[in-house]
Amino acid sequence: AALRPTAAISFEAWVYPTGLALGVNQYIGGCGNTSFNGYILYAYDATTIAWRIGKGDGATALEITANSIANNAWYHVVGTFDGTTSRLYVNGVQVASSAAFSGNAIGYGATTKFRIGQL
Repeated sequence: AALRPTAAISFEAWVYPTGLALGVNQYIGGCGNTSFNGYILYAYDATTIAWRIGKGDGATALEITANSIANNAWYHVVGTFDGTTSRLYVNGVQVASSAAFSGNAIGYGATTKFRIGQL
């Protein structure tokens, strides 16, 4: 249950991307089995960092993104959700935020796994 919070979460990582490219997703970490369950922090398209939380209903997710990273540099990236607002930080600076979906709770599928990724 500790890795499957429903009301609030902060998820952070230090990353040093070397293979960011257009059309390539680089998974940093999270807990969920689809795009609509749990939470995920990842990078894509050479400069974009993304934080997504899912409601667990198979259809509802909130994703925020920012063009704030590049290859061959260290970054401290953090995704947060306080039950009302989702926020994304890069190197201590808030780079994106959005109000959450109706219901304001993170949901999970029956086979949800915690994963640490490839970036």
